[in-house]
Amino acid sequence: MKNIGVKKLAAIAAGAALLGTAIAPFATAAVSDLTKADFYASSGSPIVNVVVGNSARASDVIWAGNIASKLAEKATTTQTITKTVSGGGTANVSAAKIAVTVGGGATTFANAKTLEDYLISATSPLEPTFDRNIAIDSNGTITGTSLTSSALPDLTDKTTTYKYNGANTSITVKERLSLAANPRFNTASDVERMALDIDAGSFAYILDLGNGIPVHSSATAITAFSDGTDDHMMVPFFGKNYLVKDIDETTAGSELIKLVESNAKKTLLPGESAEVEGKGAYAGKTLTLVMDVLNTAGTSAKFILKDGDTVLQTVTQGTGDLDFTDNAGNDIMDTTVTVDTITATGSNTTTGVTNGYVDMFVGASGLTLYNSKGYPYDSSNSTGIYEWAVTFYFSNGDTAALARTLKEIKIANSNKRWNDASAVKVGESAEFVSGAYKVKFQGWKNDKSLTTIKVGNEKLDFKDSSGSSHAIPLVVKGDASDDTWNAFTFDGKTINYQVDKTDSNIKITEGNEINGRTWTNIGRVGDRSQLTVTGISDYNVPVDGNIWAEGVNYRVTGADANSITVSTSGRVQFLKNSVTRSADSLLYTSDANTAGPGYGYVYYSDGTVWDTNGTAAGTTAFTIEGQNSQTYRYALQVREGDNKIWVLLNDQNISTEFTGNSKTISFLGTDYAQATEDGVVDTNRGPILMNGDVGTAQSFYRPDDSAFGGDSADNTYYTALFQIDTGTVGAAAVADGTADWNAYVSTKYGDGKLITLPNSNLSGYSYQATRLSGANVQALNLRSDTADSYYATAYDDVGSLAAVADGVLTLTIPETKMYVQEVVTSTGTTESIANGDAGTLEVGKTITIGTTKISIADAAAVTGVTVSGADSNAPPETVTVTVPAALNGKATVVWDNGEPGAAILVGGQAVNRLTRALGAVVNAQIQKAGDAIVVKSGDKIVVAGYTAADTGRAAQELINFLETQ
Repeated sequence: MKNIGVKKLAAIAAGAALLGTAIAPFATAAVSDLTKADFYASSGSPIVNVVVGNSARASDVIWAGNIASKLAEKATTTQTITKTVSGGGTANVSAAKIAVTVGGGATTFANAKTLEDYLISATSPLEPTFDRNIAIDSNGTITGTSLTSSALPDLTDKTTTYKYNGANTSITVKERLSLAANPRFNTASDVERMALDIDAGSFAYILDLGNGIPVHSSATAITAFSDGTDDHMMVPFFGKNYLVKDIDETTAGSELIKLVESNAKKTLLPGESAEVEGKGAYAGKTLTLVMDVLNTAGTSAKFILKDGDTVLQTVTQGTGDLDFTDNAGNDIMDTTVTVDTITATGSNTTTGVTNGYVDMFVGASGLTLYNSKGYPYDSSNSTGIYEWAVTFYFSNGDTAALARTLKEIKIANSNKRWNDASAVKVGESAEFVSGAYKVKFQGWKNDKSLTTIKVGNEKLDFKDSSGSSHAIPLVVKGDASDDTWNAFTFDGKTINYQVDKTDSNIKITEGNEINGRTWTNIGRVGDRSQLTVTGISDYNVPVDGNIWAEGVNYRVTGADANSITVSTSGRVQFLKNSVTRSADSLLYTSDANTAGPGYGYVYYSDGTVWDTNGTAAGTTAFTIEGQNSQTYRYALQVREGDNKIWVLLNDQNISTEFTGNSKTISFLGTDYAQATEDGVVDTNRGPILMNGDVGTAQSFYRPDDSAFGGDSADNTYYTALFQIDTGTVGAAAVADGTADWNAYVSTKYGDGKLITLPNSNLSGYSYQATRLSGANVQALNLRSDTADSYYATAYDDVGSLAAVADGVLTLTIPETKMYVQEVVTSTGTTESIANGDAGTLEVGKTITIGTTKISIADAAAVTGVTVSGADSNAPPETVTVTVPAALNGKATVVWDNGEPGAAILVGGQAVNRLTRALGAVVNAQIQKAGDAIVVKSGDKIVVAGYTAADTGRAAQELINFLETQ
């Protein structure tokens, strides 16, 4: 099941007020048969989603959002809290209050960096704004962009001074965040949505040490650096300050740096001690660490850990981390202690105790970083495969090795990456290993006006540039009884027509227009007519000769010096919303001369298709007028043998919504020649004209029907090809006449849906709709069957959402190209919700904030208050509080394109596929206006009515029921 986007749900919630609350009483008592267990688990978590049909009315979607909102609001459970009153006494919380914000719109971030750019879905190049990556060469020189303190204020950017061998040196220290993220529509079978890819090495923390810090113990020897009494080098690391304890650059492949979170060393003489914190069985206790004695060589010391006077453990060791463990190997000391140096100054001959001291870092967090190894370092990992890896950059270009410095430390994702199935989905975050930084993928900015185009079910649905809606048929099949008025509905309007099957003898004089062509220069040369027809010339047409044009045969039956008489099989007249012939009612006039034989008539030849589209300059195509006076081009066939007339969409470009930046639907024609089925339109061979030339090729919607040489029952398929121009990938997304999406429609009459796949007999097609690839544009292939390798919805680079379901391609297209967004956050980032409803909670009361009711069930549940009193024997207080239950991915609005399990189905059988599948249990109860039901069938609860208003009444009744739970 596909979720309706979070942005859309926000719009649904906002639109709830548009429906009003004055709803008629509900007729059925079915709601009373429901129980809380139909909606919630014993834990209080919801067990149902809310399902609307892909073709649902807008009001159904709004009501679905209202139901889902109420489900989530009422998903609560109780929690018992035991509170120990410190110092005895009773907590007085009767006057406690807390200010909260509920709901709201866009989330804003402080101390974060929001990156937004137009989508380039190809893997390279990345969107420039999303590519904040930097490069570091072998000499430690940084190039490229990155995020610094100007974007994330808690990153360090300062000049600092370090002490080395007694001398002070200033360097500029910066913490940088390097990021290369690629947003795209992820086609992986377990993703199939907008997602953010972050590949290996693309998410990195860099400690930039400017000119660097020394890596050798002195300026005269290439030996590892170790902090001495005349050294003090402090560096930041993930927001904390660390002392550089050791650097070893001398062993290739084992370079390391040791850091300790401390500002000073602690020196202990024999018998002196330091306080440390206990761990495990000694958690919460303060223990005593004693430096007992030194060995005479000054290479080790004995340390004793005590709990009061009780010796817990004794350890003798040299320098390094000091560990104390119990018999099970568990740490019993929580404080980090690192032995830095052990110095023996002599022996006391009387006592036998070696004089000297130990320098230690006590109460400090230490860490060791190894070049080209994992972070955090794990000595047991010998695979060389690390989720996160450390890289050191030295000033290798220094001519004198003694002058070499450590310039950068980089920690970057290595085996850890976010792509394919693990790509970051909208609303999710990629978190840096330290937990200090996150990249949250916001998805589309959704700040553009949208239009919707639908192709399938034998029609085109769209809005024109003025915002008027249209439903344009691909084919109309009607009765062709002689001299009888018939009608068909076109775009919500009635078109009347009458077929006259009597052979027509048309007397044509100078300048008459017939079927859109002008006949001129009538005269005689001997016994032959001399004439020019728009786009056709011949001076040798005898009586009984033929003139072919656009599929109509005009047989010459007579001629004189001023006229020519031709005959066709018959004629048709079309009238708008009337059966009274007048200048206003005629649909197709062609001839400007109202007394001319072509005025208001279409002449035809039996069984052939008359197609005026794309004919010579000056001709008039056959158009039908729909809503808002918009016209669309059609071809025509009359079949006298089976008494039928066919009106067929012609190849053309149709402009849709947005003035000055309209999107375009292009109909190309029909691929019907099975022998060469290849996804390319097969144009009919044009009829032979009177001078032997081939006429204009025909491209129209050709039904897979015997009337057009087809057979809907065989394995030969006719496929109509449509293209949609959603706009260039430039910011304006201007329609440029270049196809972006293809849609493939089966022309079987009465079907007219997207082709059905899989189909081994339809070898030229693998998908129902495709996004054509281009420069840095991702190719997308959609089909609605459920094999793992296919997907039914996708976004393109403009921000258009394409979906194939129930035989229809639905494209939701922004007026101009939309941005995608990601937010980079740190520990100092805060979030706030715009336009939320503010309110104050009071203990023991139910408060309504906006439209949400919130209650604190027990005043004693409030914690953090001042406790007074002297009753040290006061027992712990047990209180019960109502808290939100986990939603577990439920209580969301989804489309009806899969099996949701337990669900609330909004909408009747006409608009909701899952409702329709329940059969008579629903159908029998929704028969007329006013019928509305809330009925349970298995694990489905149907909320539906005969009209949109009836569905609204049913939805409100269910919401009223949920309010009582």
